[in-house]
Amino acid sequence: MAQLSHADFARQVLAAAAPPDRVAAVIAQVLGDKFEIGPIHVGPAGIATATVVGTAGFVDATTCLDDEWDVNVSVPVSLSVWVHLAGKPARYRIALRVRTRFRLILEEPCTVVVDFEDVRREHIDATVNPHGMPSRLLGWVGKINTQVGDQVVAYFNHLIASPEVFELCHIDVQELLKRAWASGLVIPVTGDDPYRPLEFTDRAG
Repeated sequence: MAQLSHADFARQVLAAAAPPDRVAAVIAQVLGDKFEIGPIHVGPAGIATATVVGTAGFVDATTCLDDEWDVNVSVPVSLSVWVHLAGKPARYRIALRVRTRFRLILEEPCTVVVDFEDVRREHIDATVNPHGMPSRLLGWVGKINTQVGDQVVAYFNHLIASPEVFELCHIDVQELLKRAWASGLVIPVTGDDPYRPLEFTDRAG
């Protein structure tokens, strides 16, 4: 069996600690089925109010070719936006694709940190589908898609910085190994005494 250098071993352990598909599953779990933003003030001088309901799709995570980042993350989001102006409702549907990246960082004493890039406005691709002329006019005048996009950026960054995600993104490898030893995953231990000498069968002769 070929030997590995310490650097190669650490690199493989690092990759195994937070594989892209696992991190994508965690992101999907944190996002949930739906989220709501608002009501927020939109339109010229904030004369209208809007409520946004978002539904996240399949979270895609792929290897990143950038030297500073390890994994690209892409999340499709379908938004339903209800805008009220002078008591008259207008509805939008916005299809978003939110993009970010993360890298794996090592911290003392033996922790793997999943470090996400902050989501910025240029990381969001949006397609707006207004229903009817009032919505179309309001979107053109008030740039509703831009204002809603800014709110989505703020929502995702708030989510990434939340205590729940912070805890999930800090993987204590030392503690995981302790649990693996204690549960017998490293070397299976039978009986009630974990310190009982192992019995080996003599196969000679």
